[in-house]
Amino acid sequence: MYTMRNKICRLFVAAALCGAALLVSCSDGSTPKPKTAAVPTDTLLLPLAGDSTIYGLACDGSNDTLLIILNIDSIGHTGSDDPDTFFILNATKHHRVYGRTRIGDHVAVVRSATRPDEADIVIVTEDLMQPWRFLQFPQLKERVGMTGREQMNEMPDSIRQQLATPREVGYTLKADRTVSISGVYRLQTTIDDDPIVYPEMKHYHYWHLLNGEIVLTETRFDSTGTARVTSRDTASLVLLRPDSLVLRFADGLKSFYCKMPEDE
Repeated sequence: MYTMRNKICRLFVAAALCGAALLVSCSDGSTPKPKTAAVPTDTLLLPLAGDSTIYGLACDGSNDTLLIILNIDSIGHTGSDDPDTFFILNATKHHRVYGRTRIGDHVAVVRSATRPDEADIVIVTEDLMQPWRFLQFPQLKERVGMTGREQMNEMPDSIRQQLATPREVGYTLKADRTVSISGVYRLQTTIDDDPIVYPEMKHYHYWHLLNGEIVLTETRFDSTGTARVTSRDTASLVLLRPDSLVLRFADGLKSFYCKMPEDE
């Protein structure tokens, strides 16, 4: 017997369900190169190995204390007909609820190791799947035999102005778990004698959740079409709001702001 809450939750399934696809590719043949991992084609739709995250759709009745979800699997199929309920008071108190839950939103739950009905981490993946941007400042290209101060002294005002002007770059996390890059290709097409250069930016292509963390995957295809992972970076969520995202990478914090198409 369905409750009214169950019925409301089910209404959002058709519109909100989406596939989660992990696609990977490989490095080029130049040397030296780090070892790359090939990924069999039949694993492309599977979650990352070791992921125990529970995925679902938020149902009516969820609040700062309780989260009610209709379970879905890694490719968007519903599980049990009855929603599951998790206590999230401790997660809320410890600021481990990332995003704002609305009915029908995709959410990810990391269950408590001691209480199966309690969530340690809640991520509203609907809020995570946004166009995230940050400002990138150019840098002065090093010249042999000259210090940075000497270069600055000889630099025309037009170049000084370029160094003081940031450019907008970033990533868009999509529902199919792919990542699109914004601005990086345009910024890296500088001529050899250009005195300024932009910092290198990772060309992430795919993203996944792994037990409360975000895994960003960089991939390439070789000449045979074999799919290989060239690198993976893992980041912990620090803040997720409609207009702000802060991630903690191995080398420190990275802040992003949301840039919707109507803002451009």
